Amino acid sequence: MIVLLISLAISGMAFSQQIGVNKCETPKDLVLVEATANSASLTWVSPGEVSGWHIEVGELGFKPGSAQFVRKYYFRQANSGISLVFLARGLQPETSYQIYVRSSCGRFIHSDWCKPLTFTTERE
Repeated sequence: MIVLLISLAISGMAFSQQIGVNKCETPKDLVLVEATANSASLTWVSPGEVSGWHIEVGELGFKPGSAQFVRKYYFRQANSGISLVFLARGLQPETSYQIYVRSSCGRFIHSDWCKPLTFTTERE
């Protein structure tokens, strides 16, 4: 009887965690504002109630979430439903990069990664 109750409690927790995952929306309208030799500023629209964003920058062809990134950032801003501006620094001149962004909606609850934004930094 005790084993059955523990099993039901664990199953219920897993079910409720999976429901929460679908509520986190992917960022929209990711756009490059400007690329310099060592940085890139980008903007996107926050899709709703999120606590922050994960941003990964890597060379062409890298896969987000695979530790192949060149730079990784965690960005927070209090307001939602607005356009955000972010500056990625420490990039190499004349290099092609991809940037991926995903929303964070609480502990271990994330959206899917948005489609990558591709750009090339300028010559120094």
